[in-house]
Amino acid sequence: MDEDRKIRFLVARTLFAASLLLGAWFDPAARSFMERITSSDSSSKMIGVIAGGGVVVFAAGYVVGTWNYFILRVCWPWLLRLYGPKSLRECQFHEVALSEAAFAKIWETFGLDEKDRKRGHELVAAVAYGHGILSKQYEGIHRWMFRRWNAFVIATTSFWSLIFSFPFGLWVVGIRWTYAWAVPVALFVGVLVPVMVWAWRDAMNMTEFMTKAKWPPPASTTSSAAAAGHNKKSENDDES
Repeated sequence: MDEDRKIRFLVARTLFAASLLLGAWFDPAARSFMERITSSDSSSKMIGVIAGGGVVVFAAGYVVGTWNYFILRVCWPWLLRLYGPKSLRECQFHEVALSEAAFAKIWETFGLDEKDRKRGHELVAAVAYGHGILSKQYEGIHRWMFRRWNAFVIATTSFWSLIFSFPFGLWVVGIRWTYAWAVPVALFVGVLVPVMVWAWRDAMNMTEFMTKAKWPPPASTTSSAAAAGHNKKSENDDES
């Protein structure tokens, strides 16, 4: 697993645990329990609490990730139809949203028959375009798009992790509701909403922009990329 995916994997779980700890800190009963555990001479009890908390946080992270994907897959196309630009209202996936012109250009790039082009193929066409062409011909741009997509996924999973931490803390852990817990978490959730929209829009806009590039790319671009790769290989050989 690369570093970007590791970060994406950990952030939502960490925020979920942090929200619960914040709530427990401002609840006198929960805080007293935490202080007794941490000051206890019984290391086995502390290890048990930490292990049990780790399992809960890991399981909660999987539940949040699954819920997040389900909600995005079902609801995002409807949000685009209601509030998105007219050119994207026929899109069926949250992973990609292309105008008709951009979708047609990608289809044409692979030499496919126009009569076979349907919106249901938009996702696989965009994946083939991004990972099959952009990642090789414009590696830096593809990495930038990947970072923006990671920002979107982290924001959406973090959003649901913080939302779920409230009912989980109240009804499962037994943390008492306090404004000192709810207000800062709610404010951060409010910040995450525009962040996820901006990150998604950045990734889609760059995909749309790159469909207007000429194929094959200019010789100077490919030669520069090849030269950079050759220089990097030479440096590695020298170090070895």
